[in-house]
Amino acid sequence: MDLNLLNNQFFDKIFQSFNIEEVQKQFIDYFKSIFFNQKIKFIGFLKFLKKKKKFILTFPGESDFQVDCKIKELLEKAYDEKEIINKEDYLVIPLVFLNKCIGIILIQFLENIKNIPVELNLIIKILSLIYYTVNIYNIAIKDSLTKVYNKRFFEYKIEELKENELENNLSFSIIIFDIDHFKHYNDKYGHLTGDMILKVVSKKVGEIVDKISDAFLARYGGEEFIIFLKDKGKAEAIEIAEKIRKTIENTKIETQEYFWRLTISVGVASYPEDGKIDEILNKADIALYVSKKKGRNRTTAYEKDFDPYTSN
Repeated sequence: MDLNLLNNQFFDKIFQSFNIEEVQKQFIDYFKSIFFNQKIKFIGFLKFLKKKKKFILTFPGESDFQVDCKIKELLEKAYDEKEIINKEDYLVIPLVFLNKCIGIILIQFLENIKNIPVELNLIIKILSLIYYTVNIYNIAIKDSLTKVYNKRFFEYKIEELKENELENNLSFSIIIFDIDHFKHYNDKYGHLTGDMILKVVSKKVGEIVDKISDAFLARYGGEEFIIFLKDKGKAEAIEIAEKIRKTIENTKIETQEYFWRLTISVGVASYPEDGKIDEILNKADIALYVSKKKGRNRTTAYEKDFDPYTSN
């Protein structure tokens, strides 16, 4: 085993995104490269859910892998003892930090593995530290309910843009939206229903935003969300906003007792045409206010003659 396999390319891929899924993918690819001379039948990343008392496969996402009794026993032993388990054709590698198992890499070979290189223990410590760090970072920048970015992350990105304001051709658009009549649903059907609605809306919008390069979705507070679109002008931002609005309008949200078709009101503003970097959010918010005043369930782009208190 060669420690040089932990090279710059490996770290670059992780630290460029600091994304949990990307980290898990890089770990899996890394172990494939370590055991390149042995035939691997399956390799995956698992986590233990304490509340449900079960192990789940978190990477790869598309897999027919099942945790049977034999595998469960190996996983439990690795989790409890926090030691690498090498049994027959299975290698179970727990990632441990601060005496806590934070993830498990499971490898199944087509033939028994005879020797585990001593360097593996050092590598596991390095990978455990990386995974723990990325987890803590994501906790800090993600909304705990919806799992999208939070207000802190958005504000950090705006400050970062202000530092680079003198860059040539710097442009971006902001879409801000909130869920129409959300307080009504929250008050009438309870906070659990309100939380469910927020999760469904953020998931639907996130699926669209994830397909756009240099874009992200953030929960700004309550039922209000922001979408940041780098290098997108107002026309393109309006098109994206309308796609999102129509998607939510056509989404059926249901429980055992009720079902709803929600709508959202949307505001759009762009830099540099609508003002300075730290003014764009306020301009988008004014456009959102106009959308709500005109009857909700619509997209409004900011215009310079808008007065949110008198617009009809």
